[in-house]
Amino acid sequence: MYARRSSRLTKAEIEALRKEVSEYRRLHKGYHEQISTPDTERALPSPSDSGDQLTQHAPGSTQDGSTHEIQSQFRTRPFGSHDANVQYRYPAAAQDPFPSPQEDTQGELEESEGPSCDETRIAGAVADGGNVHVHGLTSVLHQPLVGSSLSEKSVSPEDHKVHIQRVKDQLFSNAALQRQREITLYGYPERSIGTPIDLDGVDPEMAKHLLDLHWNRQHLAYLLSYRPAIIDSMFNHGPYVNKLLLNAIYFSSSLYSDRTVLQEDPKDPQSMGRRFYRRFKELLVDEIDRPSLPTLVALLLCGASLVSNGAQSAGWILCGTAYRMITDLGCHLSIQSPGDQYGSKSQLTSMEIEMRTRAYWGAFLTDKFQSLYLGRPSALRRGEARVPKVLLDSHEELESWSPYIDPETNLRSPLPTYQPRPAYAVSTFLALVSLGEIASAIACRLYRFVTLKTPPDELLKIKSDIETDLESWIKNLPAHLHFDPTTDPTPPPHQITPHTTYCTLIILLYRPFLCNGHLASLSDPTLQKYGEEKCKYAALRIWHLIDAYKRAFTLRRAPYLLSYAAYSAILVILTQTRVDNGQYLECIEFFWYTLLDLQRGCNFGLGRPMKILQSLMERLGQEIPGWDPRNCTATQVASLRQQTNIGRPYDPPVPLAPNNCNIPLADLPAIDFLFHQGTNPENVPEEWINNLMNNQNLMDGSIFGLFTPDQTNTLF
Repeated sequence: MYARRSSRLTKAEIEALRKEVSEYRRLHKGYHEQISTPDTERALPSPSDSGDQLTQHAPGSTQDGSTHEIQSQFRTRPFGSHDANVQYRYPAAAQDPFPSPQEDTQGELEESEGPSCDETRIAGAVADGGNVHVHGLTSVLHQPLVGSSLSEKSVSPEDHKVHIQRVKDQLFSNAALQRQREITLYGYPERSIGTPIDLDGVDPEMAKHLLDLHWNRQHLAYLLSYRPAIIDSMFNHGPYVNKLLLNAIYFSSSLYSDRTVLQEDPKDPQSMGRRFYRRFKELLVDEIDRPSLPTLVALLLCGASLVSNGAQSAGWILCGTAYRMITDLGCHLSIQSPGDQYGSKSQLTSMEIEMRTRAYWGAFLTDKFQSLYLGRPSALRRGEARVPKVLLDSHEELESWSPYIDPETNLRSPLPTYQPRPAYAVSTFLALVSLGEIASAIACRLYRFVTLKTPPDELLKIKSDIETDLESWIKNLPAHLHFDPTTDPTPPPHQITPHTTYCTLIILLYRPFLCNGHLASLSDPTLQKYGEEKCKYAALRIWHLIDAYKRAFTLRRAPYLLSYAAYSAILVILTQTRVDNGQYLECIEFFWYTLLDLQRGCNFGLGRPMKILQSLMERLGQEIPGWDPRNCTATQVASLRQQTNIGRPYDPPVPLAPNNCNIPLADLPAIDFLFHQGTNPENVPEEWINNLMNNQNLMDGSIFGLFTPDQTNTLF
């Protein structure tokens, strides 16, 4: 028996609590001083400032720095309003642990550095009227920087470290405070802030449902939407949220929701959230004339949702507009004032700088992975950007995560009990950024026209360098992000995606050098055999990872990168294994039902690849029970899903024995030809599928781009 602990706190515990409260008050005062000082004086604290400056009381605050006074200031003044014409450089941070592969650009940026003064001058980034404008030296709008000296002020490592920690403390304490305020955001907004919150006509309960879904899933994918800034602006009508962003969140979250009331047509699941997209387009007409951070984030969120939802053209164009807006707003640069690295006062608050950093890297990831998914050139190049690969607000790193459960929906098959786990949002995001850089290197160096003109020795060197980058990525992955699906508890979904993406990049790296690949002439039989083994290993790894994902969460809300990984894996299995071995049927069936599940979730439009796979499997003598490619309707999909209990736990995958390639890759459908814009995937002509399967002039087994149409096919 254990002695029952006394309910009274000891003096030591009371003293510890007092110290903790005092520390939070000190951080709040520093944050409060930043948002309460006059606009012309507000700046991030410089390393030369004394520690006492951060704890000065703003006008109207009490000496004890009470929460009441802080809340009062939040209600009367948005955090992050703009002011003087001064530039600011983001402080450097610790060296990032992940390698940075070389792309098709020169002058790569060190991970921790922003632009030098000379680079700022060349870029032509200036602050004018509280906004950042970028017009380079060739532009008629270029504004020469004021000042004769472009030398940087020397800052000691000690002062630099103190400066970084102060900014981190302010952002962390503000994030914690904003999370507390969220509790009052929907229930009693009039009582909490005195002014109603504008949710653009959406019922508060529905808005809460959609926002909760967003923070639980899409937000954690790329950390595009900076939560503290958005919540603060919702309370204060601040500059970091607008109706366009709200409707982008509503629309994207609707695709993850199980509430049928969100369907515009009760009989059409693909009409989910359509009214929010229509409202988004109405608002975009005006917002496109005044670029802003919330508009930038809205374009990226909505564009990514459209791509996964089957509207690839619209999504691609919206994201392309966002990439241009990145440059227009100067988010690709960390700006400093000439001749003074930290001492000048900045018109950019720490919150806005953090939001700009997240917007750039979130856009970078969107760009690189959409480039693979759609088989199109990417837009953002690291050589033209100067943004540190570091996030200073670490509040989300150790937040507890568990799957979102809608209290309004009765689940047909409840999710298994999931033990909440740390989100590790920041470290996962940075790991994915490094994978995005590797993905860009693969696409730029191995899947472009210039590849065919590159000397063989150089191509093999590129391949070797990327192999090293991938090995370094997995070696340098933090221990808390490692995941063995056969033994470890399943982590949150956003922590699994980097692992499936890593395996997909392995396949993308080696496929061009396999038999009938467009670079096959560079590989001898030994290298081809090695590449086949690497691809099969990656495919099996994807099988294990998706199986663990499916067991824990189902695929209802899985991201489109998971469908890309699944299709990459099944093509490898079909092309690199013997067709007469029955042990492969389980693997093929698993990926088949995985793609079907993904189509039923947030990834509409997978009907065509399902039909192509069925035709291929018929040639291999395999059958999927209950599936007729000539009558593939939404009703049959739903019926088949119920009959086969899709989403059921699968037995552990059976390892595949290594075998040589039995089917010429030219006879197999490449992912490049699986989709076409504007085509209903449920009504693909059977003769087109047959022609596709027997066409000897198809591109090789490239899987670069799910939506690249066959240029020789004029049927569509």
